[in-house]
Amino acid sequence: MINIPNIILSNFFLGIIWIFYELFLSKTKNFQANRFYLLGGSVLAVLLPWLPLQLKITAQIDALLGFPILLLKGITVNQSHAAGVSGHASPALFESLPATLYVAIIIILGMVSLFQVLRLLIWAKTKPAMTWNNHKIVILDKPWSAFSFFRTIYYPAPFNPANKETVTILDHENIHTTQLHSADNLIIMFIRILFFYNPFIYLLADKLRLTHEFIADESTAGMDKAEYSQTLIRHQFMTPRLRVMHSFNNQSFLKRRLIMLHKTKQTRLASWKYLLAGPLVSGMILLSGWTSSILAQAQNKKETVKETTVGQDKKIESKENVKIDVPPMFQGGNLEGFSKWIGENIKYPQKAIDGNITGKVYVSFEIITTGEVMNVSAAKSANPLLDEEAVRVIKSSPKWKPAELDGKPCSIKMTIPVNFTLDEKKK
Repeated sequence: MINIPNIILSNFFLGIIWIFYELFLSKTKNFQANRFYLLGGSVLAVLLPWLPLQLKITAQIDALLGFPILLLKGITVNQSHAAGVSGHASPALFESLPATLYVAIIIILGMVSLFQVLRLLIWAKTKPAMTWNNHKIVILDKPWSAFSFFRTIYYPAPFNPANKETVTILDHENIHTTQLHSADNLIIMFIRILFFYNPFIYLLADKLRLTHEFIADESTAGMDKAEYSQTLIRHQFMTPRLRVMHSFNNQSFLKRRLIMLHKTKQTRLASWKYLLAGPLVSGMILLSGWTSSILAQAQNKKETVKETTVGQDKKIESKENVKIDVPPMFQGGNLEGFSKWIGENIKYPQKAIDGNITGKVYVSFEIITTGEVMNVSAAKSANPLLDEEAVRVIKSSPKWKPAELDGKPCSIKMTIPVNFTLDEKKK
């Protein structure tokens, strides 16, 4: 089952990471620290909500969820119940379509990215090549700027290692290869595929790639920044839009690279901004742990009462820490029999069918010590027509055998979801 809260939290954290970078770090010249923040922050944003981290927080789950103690296995009602025909409808198409579409898109994006990587590997095997400074130089017959992928540098023909500008370009690409910037790109590419719908991951990926260029520019330019800037400007060639490679000259980044290259050294005050990342990460951890704790409590709150044998060590425990020796029994059977009984007696309101009205009603009720069903109400409403029918059928329930505590009958509150759905052809 898809864990929607964790997915939402991961997307939220990606946005927070980018916003913090834009506000505090984007103008600083601590490029290695920025690289670590962008890559590490993106990975942390994705993984943190899924880590088994919980804070010891006691929350009012009933108030948060809006329904009481124990949640029984639900019943699905379709239009066949309008004629009194029993049965359970299969899940509606719209419930599985988003997940199917999502998987299809990430498969397509994954295949496109894999094709890009394979193309680079094929070029490395089939194109003319030579060795320079323990790097493989692949000569391309395309008017592109030089680019690199791990320890392979792709250079447009003609290649002249004695030329000063050629050496400058190779030195620039050497920084990318030795610092494993391609590994950063592969990691961020994987995250971008999983969160292709989130604009923040594209912004973070571009910021990371630009930071890589800042690092290589600063190391290559040395003291002669004016001459290096001219080299950048002279090499205004097209480059393939491969997210896994690094190009010596990316036109979309050129202006920002030149500005940052000639920017004066930052003050010590700018370095203190990185300390703000500590409270940011701590807040993310606290929020993730709090959410995980709340979800865990909610899940425990919703667990169906299980059948058990009366015994010293076999008891049912509700979230009020009440030990129930014997669960309530419906018509001498188990609790699932109650869901079956509802399916045999409920009617889909004809007005709701005519109006294409669907929804899930959470009906709460209490089985008192005499076995009667009392205090029936829609704890969570869907539509008045659906609420009324769900409440009606549960109010008409036969007597139960009440739950027992210490050998005596006891009352217990329950909730059951009744899901009214219509077939796609009806919609």
